[in-house]
Amino acid sequence: MSNSSIKEKSKKPFLPASSINYSTICRVITEAWPEGIVHETSDLNQVKSFHNKSFDKLRAEFDSILNRCHPASWALEAYRQIAVWTMIYHMPKSDVAKLVGESSELAPIGRYGWRYVTEKAIEKLNGKFTFKKLKPDEQDLNDMFTVLAGMITSSESSNFLHHLKDILKSSYLVFSPSTIQDGFIIRDNKDRALYKNIASYLTSDGHSRSDNPISPHNPVLLAKIDSFLSDNFKFTLEIASKLSIDILEKICGPISAEILVQPYEEAIDFIVSASGISRESVKGFLEFIALNASHPFYEPRDFLRKSQSVRLLNYCGIVLNLSDNLEAIYDDATASHVSITSSKTHLIISPTAISEWLNTFIYKLVSGQRSDLKKYKGSAVELAEIERYYHEDIFEQETKKLLESNNYMCIINLKKVNKKDLSCGEIDIIAFDRDANAMLVIECKNLATIVDARGMGQVINDHFNQKKYHYKFLKKIDWVLNNYHSVASVFKLQHGIDLKPGYSINQIFVTSSPNVVKFLVSEYWVMTFFELRAWLNKNK
Repeated sequence: MSNSSIKEKSKKPFLPASSINYSTICRVITEAWPEGIVHETSDLNQVKSFHNKSFDKLRAEFDSILNRCHPASWALEAYRQIAVWTMIYHMPKSDVAKLVGESSELAPIGRYGWRYVTEKAIEKLNGKFTFKKLKPDEQDLNDMFTVLAGMITSSESSNFLHHLKDILKSSYLVFSPSTIQDGFIIRDNKDRALYKNIASYLTSDGHSRSDNPISPHNPVLLAKIDSFLSDNFKFTLEIASKLSIDILEKICGPISAEILVQPYEEAIDFIVSASGISRESVKGFLEFIALNASHPFYEPRDFLRKSQSVRLLNYCGIVLNLSDNLEAIYDDATASHVSITSSKTHLIISPTAISEWLNTFIYKLVSGQRSDLKKYKGSAVELAEIERYYHEDIFEQETKKLLESNNYMCIINLKKVNKKDLSCGEIDIIAFDRDANAMLVIECKNLATIVDARGMGQVINDHFNQKKYHYKFLKKIDWVLNNYHSVASVFKLQHGIDLKPGYSINQIFVTSSPNVVKFLVSEYWVMTFFELRAWLNKNK
């Protein structure tokens, strides 16, 4: 067993590629600029078309750069880039500036972009490919980072223009070297302020706080998740946590390695020996967390389809199917070792990536973001129960407790009145404060965290078109407003109080994470659980 590959990787300066090649950007801007327009255009169709064309040209440039080097070496280098951009993403801004200067805001681009490189590289490795040289150099890395930054910026701009066209109607585009980076310029001050509020709201986080009563880290829920993992993959969250620590402290730590690169079966044996965990559990864990393009559920990665579940965002390691050109991921001495040459599969993983995966996996599971796992036989029912338990037994119940602690009496999950189904469907919560003579009609929605324009667009589409949350909630509000006697009878039955006409009514759509729909509706308020808590405290 040899670990010289790990030591070799840890010798390199662990800094990100963050330089933009403006000659490439300027060429793309010139080629994509609307024909016949000299300097400026305020035609939204032309603005959007420019960004779409820019994306297509940059995507072609991406393919050309990827073809320069062996895909396995791109996969490893991209994985290293993800590691350092992740470190930067979580660092204080003052420390970031010392590393990458003004490029600190590019950390989300670095993380998403290099994940995409990794995904396309392991796909390429599984088919026929050609390459001009074995490994990328600094110029290759900066060229790749340039097209990634351009692709992300262009696609984001196009999505904003598509989903917020009414807000961005005063936008225009100016021909300059920063046209792609600028995205668009909003002429109207009011629209510009609203857009900034929406864009900044996308980056807020409804979960990352210590006082989080809607955290999914609930003993009953964790037991359900453990049961699912144990039944299907032979490990538990406790085993995953121990493996993360053992890989860091017993494997990578002693040799100052950031990333573990080893033949797959050898890595399993190595981790089993270091952790004392059974081989079955270690193997199940690695199969669960390592992205493998040979897996039957894998589908070719589409840069623009962020709804895809089987992508590196939901994994923390990669499997490379590689039997020759082993120097692409190992140093020359290690590549000739018998344990390396006899292996056709290799694992790349880091303990910090496992740690981050552990912090996000549960949130993704309970919010329905791991639809890929429902493809495993018998797992759909278990996952549906996990999602239901979090929504009803944690999120809705904690919202009810919050209201009750603020002097509200609550009717929860109202489905029937006098044994008849409500025509509007189930109402999550009707709350009444007798002292203030005030009623709240509340809809609770456990929604995935939005981090970009495409995710924002999906939430907007779900709210108004696909799942029609907006119209369903309006129907429930209308029922409460027009069925006083039915509402009064329920409060009399459950709380023994007599409602008197004349109480005020407010309607609140409560979410588990920030939702930009709050800027797009006027018929009711949209708040996160924590915004609701702040509002209740303010109005005591």
